[in-house]
Amino acid sequence: MIISQHDQISLYVSFLVFSINLFSQELYAPRNIKKAYEKQTRTINGKPGKNYWQNDGNYTIVLR
Repeated sequence: MIISQHDQISLYVSFLVFSINLFSQELYAPRNIKKAYEKQTRTINGKPGKNYWQNDGNYTIVLR
């Protein structure tokens, strides 16, 4: 059986892609950060997600 050079290259590239995914590891992320990703309050790049919210308040301070 003769395999063309194009097929050999395709097979080699496929093997590399598969092996990279097979041996790659997920970077460590603290539990609270993972929860923020799940709740979509933060995105993976750290920007606010679609469910991000922020507390605010109005205060009146009277000094005597």
